[in-house]
Amino acid sequence: MGDTRVRISGTGIGRQTALAVFCGTTLLASGSVLLAQQSNTANEIRFGISTSLRHETNERLATPAPGSTTRLSTDLSFGLTRQTTTSLLDFSTSGAVFFEDTPAGTTTDAELSGLRLYFEKEAARSKLTLQARVSESDLSNLSTLVDPITGDLLTVEDPGRRRSFSLGAALEAGRDGPLETRLALTRSGARYYNTLSPSYADSDTLTVEASARMRLSPVLSLTPSLSYTDYEAQDAVSTRRETRTARLGMSYELDQVTSLNASLGYSSIDQSGAATLRNRDGATFALGVTRQVTTGQVGLSYDRTLDNNGTRDRLTLSGSMELPRGKLSGSIGYAKSAQSDGGLVASIDYSHALPDGQITLAASRAVSASDAGFDQITTQLSAAWSHQINGSSSFGVNASYSAVDTSAPGGTDTSRTTLGVSYDYQLTQDWTLSSGLQHRVAERQGQPDASSNAIFVTIGRDFSYRY
Repeated sequence: MGDTRVRISGTGIGRQTALAVFCGTTLLASGSVLLAQQSNTANEIRFGISTSLRHETNERLATPAPGSTTRLSTDLSFGLTRQTTTSLLDFSTSGAVFFEDTPAGTTTDAELSGLRLYFEKEAARSKLTLQARVSESDLSNLSTLVDPITGDLLTVEDPGRRRSFSLGAALEAGRDGPLETRLALTRSGARYYNTLSPSYADSDTLTVEASARMRLSPVLSLTPSLSYTDYEAQDAVSTRRETRTARLGMSYELDQVTSLNASLGYSSIDQSGAATLRNRDGATFALGVTRQVTTGQVGLSYDRTLDNNGTRDRLTLSGSMELPRGKLSGSIGYAKSAQSDGGLVASIDYSHALPDGQITLAASRAVSASDAGFDQITTQLSAAWSHQINGSSSFGVNASYSAVDTSAPGGTDTSRTTLGVSYDYQLTQDWTLSSGLQHRVAERQGQPDASSNAIFVTIGRDFSYRY
């Protein structure tokens, strides 16, 4: 894949443009600091600047380790929010200029690592929403095996990078009326470059959705919907998958605290690529009941869905609870597909506020279908603890574990573990010093483990101006 980062190591317009963006943003945000933050409006300009030094023994988690990597970077971020009584515009972008000394050599470069644009406009009982997002990251620097942006599984260690994008538009009409309608169009994709493994292939997804809500009475609503999704990957077998779904849903309030939800639909999937894939079609349905309790809610549901591995049935018990100093939510259930044995699926999220810090815990076990049509089980665990030492310093510990088990013949089970500690110190009212240590381990069935240790220090500040 080709490298599409904005570079300043070369000459010409690309270099001048990148420098102009960074310098212009710096001057704009620096000028805003000279103005007093007196306005209480929702309009805001935000700016952040930081300089980081990071040294890691095996950044790519390769076996054997090729050597250490040292990176010195200056990161800039800019954001703008403008809001009126009928519209909202929110824009943010971030990038970095860095020097990197790797086992392969030294590099001076610039990258536009993220961009987000959101716009909404409301009129009489209607709403238009537009959004765009671009995100870029090193594959080896993601702490889990599940890409937090694309949802793709990162089961092969690779020195490449991933750029994902998403463009979307939605129009709602008849809001809060007896008949509400919604049309939505989304185009998303992922681009991989400088990769070594064929496991990472560029892909594009187009989704079109049309839905309505008909309020037949104060307690009864019907929700018909149609959707079409076209997924195409530029992999070795040119995977393509077209999914069409029609569904009719119903929501009925049994009483003030209990609701019943049901749906009946039909889905078809036309797919090509791997020899194990074949077209799928069949009925889908869902039935669930939810009841509000004193501190939260509980629910029980049963549903049948269709994916590229066939039908999948799932029975789930879920609930959430507001605690005196935190929140607990979770679910547990059993899922079974037509092509494989069933298994446990579950998730739990817990947060607790301490007098001088916070604890968060999360765990999940999910079953999904791969592009080749085989089931894969993804397990994720994470924990974090933060402690406020005094008014100017804090300490934190975090840990995460993710594993992917596949049912594909010859498939390789993979896991990744990350442990980290951090220390933050408020140098002045505006500037913060952050430092930390990190240890990562990657395990692949039948192969030697790979590990890496890193140390980093960052100094930076964020400021904003309301106008």
